[in-house]
Amino acid sequence: MKIELTKKQYKELLVLVSLGSYIRGAYADKHDEKYDDSEMSAYLLKYAKDFNLEKLAENFQGTLIETDEFGDEIDKIMEEYDEDEFWHRLITLLGQRDFYIEADKKELAEIKKDKFGWLPKRIQDYYAKYEKEFEKHGVERLEIKE
Repeated sequence: MKIELTKKQYKELLVLVSLGSYIRGAYADKHDEKYDDSEMSAYLLKYAKDFNLEKLAENFQGTLIETDEFGDEIDKIMEEYDEDEFWHRLITLLGQRDFYIEADKKELAEIKKDKFGWLPKRIQDYYAKYEKEFEKHGVERLEIKE
C-alpha cells in the first residue's frame, strides 16, 4: 500500500498519532496493559526528512523519537484539551444531576421512552448556570457538604 501525503498532511498525521498514543498509553496505564508506540512512531518519523521536517525527529540511542520541540507542541494541545474537557465534563455532570433532581415524573418517563435518552432543551439552562459560575469563579465556590 502506498499513501501520498502533502507536508501539511504528514505533519497532521504525526500530531494525530502522537495524540492518539498519549490517550492510548494513559488507558493502558490505567488498565495495567503493556503499550509501546515506539515502533509506529519511529516508522512514521523516518519520513520526516522526505517532507523537510527534520526538526520533528531525532535519533535517541538508535531509535527515532519526537524532538522536544514537537513534544512541547503536542503537550500544549493535550493541556488545552484536558482543560476544556474538564470544565465541559464538570458542567455536564452537575447540570444533569440538578436536572434529574428537579425533573418531574412525566419528564423522566419521556426520557426513558426516548431510544437515545435525550434530555429536554431546558437542560441547557442548567449547563448555562454552571458555565457562568465556573467562568467567573472557577472552582473557588465549589464545595462538598457533609
